[in-house]
Amino acid sequence: MVAAQALSADGKPYRLHVTRDLTGSKEILNGYRVKVDTIVLAGGLCVGLIRCFVARRGVQLLAALVQAIAREGGGSNRRVTIDGL
Repeated sequence: MVAAQALSADGKPYRLHVTRDLTGSKEILNGYRVKVDTIVLAGGLCVGLIRCFVARRGVQLLAALVQAIAREGGGSNRRVTIDGL
């Protein structure tokens, strides 16, 4: 808010108050907050889904390796091949 005091042409004092309406700015900031919250939530869900996919794939590869070692007899100096890779 800006306030000023001056004299009018007839010598009477008057005060002028100038303010800016910030309700539009608050609405814009609230809209940004909702968008940022939505993006963060969606990003978190995407990261969770990707993490599950990567973990599942890693466990599948490990299970295939264990099965291949079990088939071959578990010798430490043998080369183990995994079917499907």
